[in-house]
Amino acid sequence: MTTAKPFVFSIRPEYVARILDGSKRWEFRKSMPRFTMGDTALIYESRGRGRIVASFTVGSLVYSMSPGALWRTVGTMDPNSHGITRAAFHQYFDAHDTGVAFGVEAVVPLDLPLAPDMRAPQSWARWTGAWPLDGES
Repeated sequence: MTTAKPFVFSIRPEYVARILDGSKRWEFRKSMPRFTMGDTALIYESRGRGRIVASFTVGSLVYSMSPGALWRTVGTMDPNSHGITRAAFHQYFDAHDTGVAFGVEAVVPLDLPLAPDMRAPQSWARWTGAWPLDGES
């Protein structure tokens, strides 16, 4: 049984689809939650089903750098894995001097998406309910 409550990341349906098909292996954020490589996280599909649809393992962490440097760093580490166009990436970071990224690894889609027993996160939040994946492999 997991003792630490996982983070829940609110992700738009088009990016959830890319994570599930393996073409998006990095998640970009304006700030980094306090987690480490190997932690379990949950994907909340926003603007769509409004459910937890998958879990993943947090991979490499890339801390505060300019958006341009962040794009180049991730591209160097894992070419063609951004899962977002350069234009959409720069639009997301518009008016922000720094950004962060973390690897999305070992994605496990849930057979039955879960309705969270917590308020859906705007960007990310720590899971507040009972651990949803007990008994999942």
